[in-house]
Amino acid sequence: MTNRILKRLEAVTDKQAAITLFISAFILRLLYALYIFIHQAFDENNAYIIIAKYIIEQGTLFYDINSTYLNAAGPVLPWLNALTLVVFQNNYIGVYIVTALGSSLITFYTYKTARLFLDKMTSFFIGAWSLFYFSYFHFAPTPGKDIWMAFFMIYLIYMFIKLFVYNKFNYLSYLIFILMYVISFHLDERYLIFGPFIF
Repeated sequence: MTNRILKRLEAVTDKQAAITLFISAFILRLLYALYIFIHQAFDENNAYIIIAKYIIEQGTLFYDINSTYLNAAGPVLPWLNALTLVVFQNNYIGVYIVTALGSSLITFYTYKTARLFLDKMTSFFIGAWSLFYFSYFHFAPTPGKDIWMAFFMIYLIYMFIKLFVYNKFNYLSYLIFILMYVISFHLDERYLIFGPFIF
């Protein structure tokens, strides 16, 4: 039976393997997020939710908050949470769905990054490890930045290796890399570490 599974894995394309891992991760983490949504109260005192509500109330991306604590948060996640709350009509389940999606992208790019160095089978098992990694489940039903920090890290590493190590350079990918870097920097200033590779 094990040999049959291994042969089946060998038969799938890289694209199929990556998409399978992504969809599996999204379904599992969304189910967990729904479970938490039903059985636990949503943390409305989370800074990123408070700021998101200010954005909606003020009707502008360039919000004004008289709080040193809240102003310390980067604007990207409050913008994302505000947009999510508008789309889902202030239903917090939307925040969990979007975070579960971001969590699934981590698994997708974990496989893609491993595939730059390793064979398909080994990369698939690395992706499967990411699929069942506890922390990605734990932080899926949250409005905070933990999942998005992990996503931008693996995405920027993947793009950096692809563009500059393997020399698969093209201007569109480079522009996307720059855009994602700018977004990540507005999520957390520690992404400044990637700055030297942009210029």
